[in-house]
Amino acid sequence: MGTQMESALGRLIAFSDGIFAVAITLLVLSIAVPDLGGNQTDANLQARLLDAIPSVISFVVSFLVVGIFWLSHHRLFQVVREYDRPTLYANLIFLMTVCFVPFPTGVLTRYGQLPTAVAFYAATMALGGFMLALLWWVAVIRHARRKPQRRIGRYFGLRAAGMSTIFLVSVPVAAKSVDAARYLWFAIPLLFVLLGRIYGGDVSDEARPSI
Repeated sequence: MGTQMESALGRLIAFSDGIFAVAITLLVLSIAVPDLGGNQTDANLQARLLDAIPSVISFVVSFLVVGIFWLSHHRLFQVVREYDRPTLYANLIFLMTVCFVPFPTGVLTRYGQLPTAVAFYAATMALGGFMLALLWWVAVIRHARRKPQRRIGRYFGLRAAGMSTIFLVSVPVAAKSVDAARYLWFAIPLLFVLLGRIYGGDVSDEARPSI
């Protein structure tokens, strides 16, 4: 039974990692190669590359967010050694939001000056973070038998929920100022630092035993 569970868990992790790999690869497609037409000069290329900077920034932001999602997901399955049906469904729903990330990234890349594009992107990222927080609750917190396990579950769950809240708050802000909404996203690493201080720097090494 233990071998079967380990095999099933291995398939789940491999499938999840594959989804992350595909989603993070597709993000780069949101950056279009400059089309110089018949005016193929260094000056024109330099101008087009400068115009592509917002697209590159959108790619970097999405890459970092998906990377944070993956790191948290990876840590979750270092803690979990078995799973039930609710965990499986919660994981699938979370992966669905990860798969969707390249689309709002493309919208933000092309129409990043419009409030609707920024709000749509932020709302999508908020949904992904909340689904990740839900996954931590379903897979770890509700099963935890020891305090360290609950502690690490709360830590990563709060990281995901906090990031989602910041993205969600930026949605109405975008209606007033697109730049202000974008700047608000920089509060995410500050939140992570704060939570790290609250829970201690060794929280990532806690709760190694299975639950």
